Amino acid sequence: MSRLIENFRFDDIRLADRLEAESKELRSRLRYESDKERRYIQDEIDEIESILCQMCC
Repeated sequence: MSRLIENFRFDDIRLADRLEAESKELRSRLRYESDKERRYIQDEIDEIESILCQMCC
């Protein structure tokens, strides 16, 4: 059973790392995009950060 829990935690960490990398990449694109696209990207970033916050708590 503890092996299953360890794998779950490892998968959680991997998911968090991927989400953080995606958020970072989106932030780097913000300054190059039009206003409409910026709002869309910012919404995506906010959604990712919300997921990360829920994972940490």
